[in-house]
Amino acid sequence: KQIATLALALASIDALASFHRPSAPSRRSHRGPPSMLTSGGGGFVGAAVSARLLYVWDNTLPGDSVRTGQLLEFCRRNGIGTIAIDCAPLGGSPTVNAARYRSFVASAHGRDLDVLALAGDPWWTVPAVTTLQNPGGSQETGWRFYAQVRASNAGFDGVLDVSEPYQRDPAAFWNDPATAGQGLVDFLAGVRARLGGLPLLHAIPYWYDEDPRCTVRLAGSPSAKPLNQYVQPLVDVTVLLENRDVAFGSDGIIAHSQGELAVGPCILGVETQDLGPTGDELTFWEEGRGAMERELALVALARMNQPNLRGFALHHYASFANLRP
Repeated sequence: KQIATLALALASIDALASFHRPSAPSRRSHRGPPSMLTSGGGGFVGAAVSARLLYVWDNTLPGDSVRTGQLLEFCRRNGIGTIAIDCAPLGGSPTVNAARYRSFVASAHGRDLDVLALAGDPWWTVPAVTTLQNPGGSQETGWRFYAQVRASNAGFDGVLDVSEPYQRDPAAFWNDPATAGQGLVDFLAGVRARLGGLPLLHAIPYWYDEDPRCTVRLAGSPSAKPLNQYVQPLVDVTVLLENRDVAFGSDGIIAHSQGELAVGPCILGVETQDLGPTGDELTFWEEGRGAMERELALVALARMNQPNLRGFALHHYASFANLRP
C-alpha cells in the first residue's frame, strides 16, 4: 500500500512542488480577517498547504531598506507568504524601534506578505515567584514584552512565540515535566490576554505527545494528558518543530505530526541549517532544496484532506537562502 502511495506521490511531485511555490498568491486585504495561517477563514484562495512561513532572526533588517527589499523579493520568488521577524528590540526600546518595524511591516504588506512578531525565551515560562534564579526574567517579563509589542502599533498580523521550557534546563524539565508544563500553559494564557485579538502562534516539539513523561495532569484537568493537548487550545495555530528530513517512516514528518493535527491547526516546521554530521537527519542542509520540496510535497499529498494542516515553516532565512538546489 505504501509503495502504491509513493508511486502516486512521485508521479505528482512536479505539479505539487510548483503548487508550493506560487509566484503571486492571491491573498486577503490586510484590513480583513486573519489569513489561512491563523484562522482557516478567508486568506489563501488555494489550498492552505500552499502557505509558507519563513523565520527571520535578523533584527537589524527592519530599517534597512536595501536588505528589506532583498528579503521581500526572495519571499516572492520562493513562495513565502508569511515572515516571522525577530522583534527583540521592541522589548528593550519600543519607542526607539517602533518606527523601523512599522516601516518593515508596511513594506511587507505592500508585497502581500503577512508579518509575525517573532520572540521567546525559556525563562518566560517560569513563574515570577520561584526559588530559581532568573537571569532571563520570568512570565512577567514575557507578558510585559508582548504588551509592548502590541502597543508598538507596528501592524503585525500576529505573534509567533518560541518560548521552550525544556531549553532553560533540560535536566530540570525532565525531572518535573508537570511543573514546567504548567508554567508554559500559564504563560501562554497570559500572553493571549495581553494580545487582545492579535493571533497567537506558538512553537512546540513533536514529542510533547510521544514521550510518556510529557503526559501530565495540570491544574483544572480531571486526568493526565499529553502536554500538547493543553498548549494547542490556547493558541490559534501551533508551529510543530518536526526537524526531520523525510516524509514517511516511523521517524518521519507525517508520523510525528499525526497527533497534533488531530488536535488543532498546525504549521509543520522543518530545518535548513547546517547542524553538522550528527544532525543530518534533522535538517535538509545536506539534501538541498530539491529533496526538501519532494518530501514536503509527499507530506502535502498524504495530508491533502486534513484541514488542520495550514502550511510549512522554514527555519530559517539565512540558511534557506544558501540551501543547495
